[in-house]
Formats: sequence, structure tokens, C-alpha cells
Amino acid sequence: MHRYPLRLLCCLLFMPLSAKAQQMALEHLAGLWRHAQCDTCGLQQPLGYIGSDYQRFYIHFDAVEYEPASKSFTVTGQTRVKEYYDYFHGRLFIDSVKLLPINEYIPYQEGFIIGHYRFYEDTASATAGWFEGRFSTFIYIDSSGAIHYNDLWDGADGNENNQFEGTWTSYRSKLSKTCNWGDYRIPNSDSLDWGASEFYPNPAYTNKGWENYRNFLLGETDELVQRAIAIEQRAWWKQAKR
Repeated sequence: MHRYPLRLLCCLLFMPLSAKAQQMALEHLAGLWRHAQCDTCGLQQPLGYIGSDYQRFYIHFDAVEYEPASKSFTVTGQTRVKEYYDYFHGRLFIDSVKLLPINEYIPYQEGFIIGHYRFYEDTASATAGWFEGRFSTFIYIDSSGAIHYNDLWDGADGNENNQFEGTWTSYRSKLSKTCNWGDYRIPNSDSLDWGASEFYPNPAYTNKGWENYRNFLLGETDELVQRAIAIEQRAWWKQAKR
């Protein structure tokens, strides 16, 4: 149980299997990064920021597919900053897989995937650029050896997954900004994240796109909270006007 699934994954990624065999064996891993439409679907949309002022950043993966030729996962999706929307395409590359010590309270083997990514927004857009950096994804392996997105700790203090940490660089100016995102928490967001058990944006950055999220967590009235929930859960990538 400790070694077989890890060895199997490494073999699938790096050994010369047939294209069909690789496609069938690895396609299910793409589900680790496919975002559900809203947190009522079982997976919250990522939380993110861009720049030193922690402007809220949105990202959605429309599709993730395994490509045997490059041994990577192709990604298409959309990004949003304020009311600026851009399509992007790119790749996720798996660099290593590590297993964690067995937890006596969890009946599965836990571990995490480390990789890197590079995404390109539409060059025709005036607000576009490219993203690059590294990511970590927490997984668990069931008794059959199947690999799953690790949702075993949902609701636990400090729960996080799919941590993407890197930069966005403008096509026009060539200037780069920090751009990080993740499920439930955001990596390297100490000045922004004031939360203890869960993400909570620092009031100092409320006007950087975080006002609705603060209302979502601690709105002063039930009406305000319900309106904020509806906004947070809406499929903005389907409703975007370009």
C-alpha cells in the first residue's frame, strides 16, 4: 500500500505505455484540477490574488485533459480581475509524488503531487499575459490504488488544496506580478489572510475585490449574507460579457 500506488503513478507518467493505455489510466487524474461550479457541488472555486496590493483574482479551469505525447495535462479556462475577463490555455506538469506518514485516524494513504504550470491568456486581449509557477495538490489513495482529490479534511481548521504559487507577466509591459490561488486558502498570503480556521480577508484590502467575500462570511444582515452567497456561487465564467 505504501509503495505500489506511487510506483504505479510514476510508471504511468514516465514509462513508454501505449497512448491509449496512458490516456485511460491518467485521464481520471485530471479530476484533481477540474473545478466544480460552486461550493455546493463539493468543491469551492479557487480563492486568489494578484499583485502586491492583493487584488482579488479569479480563475476557472474549463477543461483538463491528459496528453500522452508531452506527459502533461492540457488546461483551458478563464481568468478574471475586477470586470476584466480573459481566456487562457496551458499545461500542468507533474514533477514528483510524495506520500505522507500513515495517520491512524484516516483509513487511506495520503500524499501530495508537486508540479509546475505555464498558462497563456489570449494575446488579442489588452489585459492579457502569461502565468507560471509551481503547484501542490493533496491526494489520497484508496484500497484499490485509485488516486483521489483529498477531501478527507473538509471542514477542518486550515484545510487547503491545489495551491498554485507563481507570477503573471503582462504581454505588453513585460512586468510581472505575484499571482497565487488555491482551494480554501491561498499560498503566501500572510498579509491578506487574517483567518484562523478558514480564509478571512484583511479589512485593509476590502476595496481590492474582497468586500463581497467578507459579507459572505460575516455579513451584518441575513439578506446581505444571502446576496453575498449567491454572488460567490454564481458561475461567473459563463456569465462574463466580453
